[in-house]
Amino acid sequence: MVEQNEVIDDQFIAYKVRYRLSQQKVTQVALAKELGVSEFYVSRRVRGEVPFSAVELGKVAVFLRVEIAYFFPPILSERAS
Repeated sequence: MVEQNEVIDDQFIAYKVRYRLSQQKVTQVALAKELGVSEFYVSRRVRGEVPFSAVELGKVAVFLRVEIAYFFPPILSERAS
């Protein structure tokens, strides 16, 4: 069971996506094309206004060449393995 102080925060995930996009010099436009959605759709998720679905986050991980655990706090990802 996840303790209250370990709740996954949509803002944290959005930050990690933005950070990785920036690191790889990939635009939100490119991510939108990869996901088959509009730029507005991606923008709202990358700003943390709307959470990524699990399926979307999996696709984002593949596109950005990271393990899906990259988007989660270390304590949570360690428990999952």
